[in-house]
Amino acid sequence: MLKADQVAQLLGLSRRAVYDLADAGLLACYRMGVGAGAVRFAPEDVEAYRASCRSTVTRPQVSGASISTGA
Repeated sequence: MLKADQVAQLLGLSRRAVYDLADAGLLACYRMGVGAGAVRFAPEDVEAYRASCRSTVTRPQVSGASISTGA
């Protein structure tokens, strides 16, 4: 079982983001103990979340876009 800081490092996220994903039900976790208790993550659940984030679509380029300087 992995701790939130280990998961954060694997996914390139903050620890808070990992807890937010777990609270939203997007990243499966185990809550152990009484009250808030300890939150742990199974490596296979972390990998499943990572796989669910994979995108094979790239954004189309916008032609003719310009940056306005406000002048």
